[in-house]
Amino acid sequence: MVFRAMSWDEVYKRIFAKASMTEKFFRDREYAGYKRTWITWPMLERKIGRRRPSEYQVVSYALSYWSPDPNSPTYRYLGAPFELSPTHHIQKWYIYFRDKSPLVKAVVEAGGWHDYSDPHEIVYWKYNAMMDEEETVVDGLLEQIVKTKHDTMLSEDMLKFYRDYYDPLRFIWHALQMHCAYLGQMAPTSTVINIFTFMAMDYLRRAQRVAQRIKMLDIVYPGYGFGAYGRQKWEEDPAYQPLRQAVEQMLVAYDYTEALVSFALAIKPAADIALLEYYGRLADLNGDKYLYQIHLSFLKDSQRHQDQLVALFKYAFERAPSTKDIVRSQLGRWRNAAEASVRGLRPVFESMPVKIPVDEVVDSVKAKFRELDSAIGL
Repeated sequence: MVFRAMSWDEVYKRIFAKASMTEKFFRDREYAGYKRTWITWPMLERKIGRRRPSEYQVVSYALSYWSPDPNSPTYRYLGAPFELSPTHHIQKWYIYFRDKSPLVKAVVEAGGWHDYSDPHEIVYWKYNAMMDEEETVVDGLLEQIVKTKHDTMLSEDMLKFYRDYYDPLRFIWHALQMHCAYLGQMAPTSTVINIFTFMAMDYLRRAQRVAQRIKMLDIVYPGYGFGAYGRQKWEEDPAYQPLRQAVEQMLVAYDYTEALVSFALAIKPAADIALLEYYGRLADLNGDKYLYQIHLSFLKDSQRHQDQLVALFKYAFERAPSTKDIVRSQLGRWRNAAEASVRGLRPVFESMPVKIPVDEVVDSVKAKFRELDSAIGL
């Protein structure tokens, strides 16, 4: 048998066309029956009528055609998210790990995810303007470090802290960046994609600034090994192994519900408290005021993340109240792992001249968990 390559219009006609060559392709059929539609935003018109949409709505609302929406063209005609063979591996991956994921499925059955809205209504230009301002602040702090020759006045203990415990953070932030990328790629609608895309960029900012700070110290202390042991410390230092285990297990939690719960309600808040707030405080107590000020900029990002994630869970719970039990069923394991990760950092917090009891850090993490539970209504 001889197979002939078919052009796309022939493929579409064979699969979708019912009448003549002039019949509209299947994308247009979803909106059949609308007397008046905005050509680009028919689903947005369904939501707000003929009112003028906001900039955020125009560039964010229901724009991912691969969303698990039974009314979307690909699901109506293929039963799968993408314009590929329904048996393609990527189709199977999305259907199994996203569409059948209990949290996603319950909300889809209750009306869908499209109406979720970022409380900050971040769009691309707004994100760039906001982060340009924050990066200017951090640049100014780093310039002050150079201008005042601050690094030449750091104690031996602070130098060891940077080399052995701060350098490995670039691996942690990169892992969380990758996880945000997965949550965005698999997200059930475009407004959810957006929050995780910008979140991933925030983690890239952190990783880059850690690397920059370590290089600055390497220039001042070329024989001290700055930048040489970060990966080894991340992979082998006992202080980081509980955290590494938790992070790596989170990265292979492919089911969307578990991927979201493990990140948003356990690993991320614990890392923000321990590695941003308390590492910054520890440095400040031991003679390095600048690290805490740099981390304050990152903590602003974390507060925005919390607002967005709280809104996401509240949206899911309001649409499908049964999803609270789904989240609770997965929360215990991941919070235990997060708390163990923080307790593992005892050598970091209690080996410095001015110590911070690790129990204080753990208590702060638990308080953050209670705050999140209260905010989302668990």
